[in-house]
Amino acid sequence: MRRNQSYSIFALLISLVLSIACDGTATPVAPPDPYKQYIKEIVPGSWNNVDPQQVVANREWAVFYQVGDPSVVPIDGVIYRLIVDVHPKLSDKTPSFTAYDLSSPYGGHTCESKCRAERVDLLSMYQEEGGDGSELLIRDQKGENTTRLLAYQWVSDTLEYRLLAHFDGHRIEWEQDQVTVDRYTPEKAELVLRCTYTPLEGAHIFNAGQSHSRSEYVLPEDIPDVTDRVLNSPHPEMVVVALCSQMQYTDTARIQPYFTEEAWEAAAQSQGGRCGCAVTSSPLVHVRVTSMDIVENRYLLDCDSQDSDGAREDRAVVTAAVVCEYEDASNNTQPSVLCTMVREEGGWRFAGPCSVEGSGGT
Repeated sequence: MRRNQSYSIFALLISLVLSIACDGTATPVAPPDPYKQYIKEIVPGSWNNVDPQQVVANREWAVFYQVGDPSVVPIDGVIYRLIVDVHPKLSDKTPSFTAYDLSSPYGGHTCESKCRAERVDLLSMYQEEGGDGSELLIRDQKGENTTRLLAYQWVSDTLEYRLLAHFDGHRIEWEQDQVTVDRYTPEKAELVLRCTYTPLEGAHIFNAGQSHSRSEYVLPEDIPDVTDRVLNSPHPEMVVVALCSQMQYTDTARIQPYFTEEAWEAAAQSQGGRCGCAVTSSPLVHVRVTSMDIVENRYLLDCDSQDSDGAREDRAVVTAAVVCEYEDASNNTQPSVLCTMVREEGGWRFAGPCSVEGSGGT
């Protein structure tokens, strides 16, 4: 069996040389990966859409596959390692592989859309533990966004891939010792909850539940500061986030459109429009809105309405938890800031300065 397999790999290389010679062109053609072809020949026949991806040259391959109808079943993954650890002088003419399963908290499955595998330096605390010096990172890619991230460490003592980290969301980015996850808010509010995670010292797993986290509601990247899309939004919470994201307040021309004409005078005089943040000797540089809720809606009748069925929503009270960040690196958390909003000119405007609940103002 091994002799036949080595012959098939040799035949692939010979056919490639002959095709180049017959063509007569000087354009270089990358040779096929004989190991990749070999892996496709030895995987179980029940696997569909087999996708071997070389991670470490001539040593480690991530093999992704589906069992069942590819249109409905998720993607599973396994790691094939060339047996060189035990037999370092093993000839690569007759390759031998060992397959290692990958644990996953997502029902045992690896990806939903398309898997990509690579070696990265994700967690500095683990780089000196184990054999490879970096983590095996597998990401689920949907369009241009990574929607799931799994990281493993090869443990040479126990010959296994140990799960180190896992995250999922609508958009994930990462760098060493930090993972940022964007989750889109429901009900088309056009907001993003952005959570940034850093690992706990000494922890055995790195995920949303076991990490240091920093959260913030932000506008989608395609919405700049003050635009008609914000000011005409049917969601008052979007206007609150847009205002709080610009807390330098040096450009009043950009801030004023968020307020009614009467409310702007009060906000400018009391500086109470600062999303509940106190004025201190250190300048305010950023306000993070960490949670929100619409705690009250009032309905007023139009003049043309004949009964309550013609009522329209004209007023909303948004309560928000905010973290005020100052230039001197101090932070102040306001767990309950009240912002009264009124519908005006097709969108929502602040009816007055935001106030800290129970204090009567900022």
